[in-house]
Amino acid sequence: MRLFFSFLTILIFLFGYNKVVFADENFDIWAKTTYRVSSDNKTYVNHNISILNKKEFIFSPTYSISFGLENIGNTRVFNTSGSIPYDLKKENGVINLTINFLNPPKGINTINNFTLSYETDELLEKKGSIYEVDIPGISNPDSFTGYETEIIVPNAFPQIKIIKPNLPEKKNNLVFSKEETKGAGVVLIFGDAQYYYLDLTYNISNPNLFPIVTEVALPPDTNYQKVLIESLSLKPSGVKIDTDGNWLAQYPLLPREKKTINAKVGVMLYSMPREISLNKAQISLYTKPNKYWEVNDLQIKKLADELKTPGKIYEYVVEKLNYDFEKTSSDNERFGAKKALDNPDNAVCLEYADLFVTLTRSAGIPARTVEGYAYTRNSKLRPLSLNGDVLHAWAQYYDFEKKAWIMVDPTWGSTTRGIDYFNNLDLDHIAFVIKGEESTYPIPAGGYKFENESKDLEVSFLSQEQFKVKENIVISNTFSKFSFAGIPISGFVNVVNNGNSFISSKSVTVTNSSTGQIKEYEIKNIPPFGQESFLVTFDTSFFTNSSHNIKIQIDDLEENIEVKVSLIPDLNIILMGGGIFATTGIVTFFTYKTWRVYLQRRRK
Repeated sequence: MRLFFSFLTILIFLFGYNKVVFADENFDIWAKTTYRVSSDNKTYVNHNISILNKKEFIFSPTYSISFGLENIGNTRVFNTSGSIPYDLKKENGVINLTINFLNPPKGINTINNFTLSYETDELLEKKGSIYEVDIPGISNPDSFTGYETEIIVPNAFPQIKIIKPNLPEKKNNLVFSKEETKGAGVVLIFGDAQYYYLDLTYNISNPNLFPIVTEVALPPDTNYQKVLIESLSLKPSGVKIDTDGNWLAQYPLLPREKKTINAKVGVMLYSMPREISLNKAQISLYTKPNKYWEVNDLQIKKLADELKTPGKIYEYVVEKLNYDFEKTSSDNERFGAKKALDNPDNAVCLEYADLFVTLTRSAGIPARTVEGYAYTRNSKLRPLSLNGDVLHAWAQYYDFEKKAWIMVDPTWGSTTRGIDYFNNLDLDHIAFVIKGEESTYPIPAGGYKFENESKDLEVSFLSQEQFKVKENIVISNTFSKFSFAGIPISGFVNVVNNGNSFISSKSVTVTNSSTGQIKEYEIKNIPPFGQESFLVTFDTSFFTNSSHNIKIQIDDLEENIEVKVSLIPDLNIILMGGGIFATTGIVTFFTYKTWRVYLQRRRK
């Protein structure tokens, strides 16, 4: 009898490396891998592998694994008989390990059992307030008859908040089957929230020959994040909130004037979105076509009718488009949805986001894009591509059952080869602007530049203790100190938010202590450095002659104004009025005389 042998190669896909896998039909392969995560930042890995010979005269003398890790240590290969020799090489950032079996089992249905163990510090990352465990996927899961992934973490870790794939029941049993991971690997995030510190620079200019008011977009509160504006180097004339919830700080600019604004910002990200209700007008707005979102295009409509749901649309976009790393270093033209469909191999994050939003809107589901910063430590696996400040774009759709905007990242879903960025995002995506009413405005932080090469964005982590809300409300008013009897006392109350956080709602009580009149108002949705004004009036009697104490109160803050109500103004007002009248008369007299002399000279 003649024996045949086969060289069996299995390539394990780590951190974005895409290799061809040779799957031999002569063998069945099972694997159970245990990742034991340690608080010393190391992960101890055991691959227990079994190879079944399916043919009588064919066996495998070698077994190869390729890793995308930078380093592994304390590598061992062994079975019940002892150590097994292996060769370890590193080429182009990829570690190749080849196991050489000295006496592999031969014959049909015989099984070669062995263990590969090593340790690495590249699978666990402590970043800010959270721990993230990133377990690699397998480049070709079909080469395995079955495999199982077990993850063991220290008891001291915070509560697990996000599991990819989205399997909530796994929180107490972190064992994943081939059917559950589908080769995409596992991501675990431990911790309630993540905290960031942003140092942002906005460079604005007015090239015109007339004054203008320009806007800069500050990172806003969303249903995934809370923002603290700790400081602005130049105080804006006001901050307004647009339809999408963006915070737009307004700055007046003289002709040819330039200004540089520095913003210090704290951001807290949380994993579960807050509920937000949409009315009919908003649903209509967020399903309309726009530039780059060709909702009514026939090809788009046909696809949307076939796909129907955001989940199917996400899967389609992830599979259809291929990330073009070279496009990020060129002019990086934004294609829009239609052109992205025609050029699927030339996509970056904007194309992924635009195509998802367009198809989702065309299916009658509200959708928007989000632009901002996404934390990544591997630009091949999770790329950023908007500009020199490595911004990123992703999408969100409205879930009517959850009553919430749900953020998804089809770009990273594609570049990580299937890690779930649909059911759960992460704690890495910071929204700078939301684009729903328009596809091109506002501009995110990092996009306000005098020079293309300027670095206008710095990001670091904060601790929970450093993230502190500071309230500072300032009240002013326009009540006059005198009011004629019978005419209502009236004045505007102006509430300015000089604190660092968003005011969602506050009750304002205005009381006239002399008459007992009490009026209550509610101020809503005031961003930091924003303000709101409202008119307050109190009726007065025609025959009254008294002082009225007007008290304005917000929480523990109050302001008192005394208003004299009478038929006759007091002496000070009469003297002041008389002085104004006399001054006006004198100015008018001299103006008239001067004008007559001027006209006489003109006639001569």
